[in-house]
Parts: sequence; structure tokens; C-alpha cells
Amino acid sequence: MALTTNSPRLSIDPQLVWDLGYELLDLANSTSCCDIWEVRHRTTYEIYAWKQLRPEFETDAVAQQGLQNEAAVARLVQSPLLPIVTCAHVNERPYYLLYEWFSGDTLEQAIQEFAPLPIRLTLWITRQSAEALDALLQVGLVHGAVQPDNILIRENGTICLTEFVQTRRVASQLTVETPRRLTPATGPLDDYVAITTLHQPPRGLAKDLHGLGILLFRSLTGHFPFEQHTAAEIVSGQHGDPALELRRARPEVSEKLAHLVGDLLSPIPERRPKNPASVAHRLMELEIESLLS
Repeated sequence: MALTTNSPRLSIDPQLVWDLGYELLDLANSTSCCDIWEVRHRTTYEIYAWKQLRPEFETDAVAQQGLQNEAAVARLVQSPLLPIVTCAHVNERPYYLLYEWFSGDTLEQAIQEFAPLPIRLTLWITRQSAEALDALLQVGLVHGAVQPDNILIRENGTICLTEFVQTRRVASQLTVETPRRLTPATGPLDDYVAITTLHQPPRGLAKDLHGLGILLFRSLTGHFPFEQHTAAEIVSGQHGDPALELRRARPEVSEKLAHLVGDLLSPIPERRPKNPASVAHRLMELEIESLLS
């Protein structure tokens, strides 16, 4: 079967998809540099996602690295909490990945529509995210971009951590942080990090754990920590502890959960959890307590 391949509306070659045994169905989503298409296997009729760099990004080294990172993570880590890549063509044009299909929403979409989220659901989603980070850490990797946009929620409630553009090997000196200067902010998360820490914004593993704290706080309240405070108030210390702010916003949140959020968002390295496994363990204990209460 011959398909038209020169449509200006397509960033993908339907004939290539067909020749590889799949049928192009529809454009499902777009990221900053990729289009994600829904495709169907022509024999089994299983649905897959085809993620491909748009033509204008095919010479972009950062965009290429993002897909290469995703392929490398899939080779290194086998986890139901990370994408399963079926085919990777990431070393020459066209740059694409074929991986399992997701029909759920992102955590960001859930926050935008339903926040504040139920406490038990928040604990479950964040605990799975911590377990996904632990799976990466077991092979010496940190994610680098733990954000609600990058957490997909399947229809059965399980999650999948995606987007590995910033994934890197674990640095040899994880806890070394030096005095910082205020840096320009490019968004809510960057602004929060830049003006509330006494050190350089967290990097590596510390950044991943900090991201879990942001996930918890935003899911439980619908907004970022210290969102109601000015930069001057935060820098001068005229602001509350995130744990106290969380309990003011959600009085039903337990002291243990608020304390965990405070630890994850603490500017003091010694107070922060040491690894995602310890965070997952604390979250599991909180899940059990919530079920028994």
C-alpha cells in the first residue's frame, strides 16, 4: 500500500511507518521539539506511540540528545514506572522512538483540573515517582526534570516517569553546594528555587528529591510553595516553613506528611532525605497510616 508522504501537515513519513508494519492514526501530542503520533500494528492491532523530532529540530544537538537519552534509559532500566521502548532510531534522520501507548493524563493536567488532589492519591503518585527515581539511581542515573508535566498517569492509576533530556550520570560529589547569587528566573519552579535556597539551586540527586517535594506540595494545595510571598520576604526570611504553610492550606494533612514535604524542600542539605528509596519508604508508611485511619 502506497501512502502520500509529502503532506506539509505531517512531521512524520507515513510510508516509513507503514513499511515498518504500523499504520499511522493521529497526532496525539506535541512537546517542545517532538510530535507524538498514535500508530497501530498492522498485524496485532496493538496501539503504540511514535515520538519523532520535528524537521526543524533534526539538527538540534540538544533535541537529539533527548531522544538518545530516552533510548539509553530504556536499555539500562527495566521498570514498569518508566517507558518501554520497542524501537529506537536515534543516531540518524529521521530521529524517532516507538514505545508503549499511554491513554491517561499527566499529573500537571490532574493538578490543573482537580487540585487539591486527595491525600491518598497524592501519596500513591508521589511514591511511585520516588520508586521510578530509585530505579534510575540503581544504574547511576538522575532524572533532572521531576515535574508534573513529565509524569503520566495511566488509566489504572499507575504512573510513568517520562522525558529524559536532562538525565545524567550521578555526580561524584552529590552533597557539595556552594553559596549562591540570585539568578534570573524563567518560570515558577525556577523562581522558587532561585530565591528560597541558601545555596546553589539543587542539582543532580538533590534536584530530583526537591522535585518530589514540589510534586507533593502542588498536588496537595494546587500552587507552588511560598507563591504568596515576594522575593524580598523570602530572601529576608519573612516567610513560613513549607510544612506549616501546607498544614494551613490543608489542615487534614498529617504532621508526618507535612514534615516530609518540609524536609524535601529544605535549603539545608543535612535535613533532606538521602535518596529516593528513603522517600518512597516514608510515603509507603504514610499510605498505610492513611488506610488504617
